[in-house]
Amino acid sequence: MFYRFKAFQPVVDVAPIAFGWHGNDIVGRARALLHMRTSGELMAAIELVNWLLDAEFIREECEARLASLSGMLEPLPVSQTHALDLERIDGSVSMHARNLDSASFCLSLCIGRVDLTTYDKFPRPSWHELFAVLALGVIDRAVEDEDFYDSLPKQSEFHHLWRTQTRVADWLIEAMDAVAVAEGLAREAASDV
Repeated sequence: MFYRFKAFQPVVDVAPIAFGWHGNDIVGRARALLHMRTSGELMAAIELVNWLLDAEFIREECEARLASLSGMLEPLPVSQTHALDLERIDGSVSMHARNLDSASFCLSLCIGRVDLTTYDKFPRPSWHELFAVLALGVIDRAVEDEDFYDSLPKQSEFHHLWRTQTRVADWLIEAMDAVAVAEGLAREAASDV
């Protein structure tokens, strides 16, 4: 899954109405962690996030962890960011694997294994900033989905809003995951100083 800032500008745009206050909360929290960064730096940061998520060692490890989850779930490509359906194994519901299938989880596998200082386009990078940028990149994907649903014929305003919110809910969960990790890493970095 490649993230970009095509439908949502990370510094100036507001989250659409369909996202409710949750979307605005995620955007505000991510921006608070990125307040010293320029728009150009955020574009470079999302490129770095994409490169990290596409790194072969990360894709292989994410797939291996998914496969080992229960021994019965099929591994998904790292580009899959939606929740896995609950699988029924021996009549019981298996563990929900969304966290192992999320971009945040896969990006967390890079911490301590990748030297960020060699990436010149994003000076003095920190892991919490990359997770905050990931959250905004996920919001961009949600905005794209909302724009798509806005282009479809509307049966009713209620149906349209329900359909849109149902679809973007997965993205909002993913974005909340990323911004929560970002905040945790920022607190950890501040306590180390």
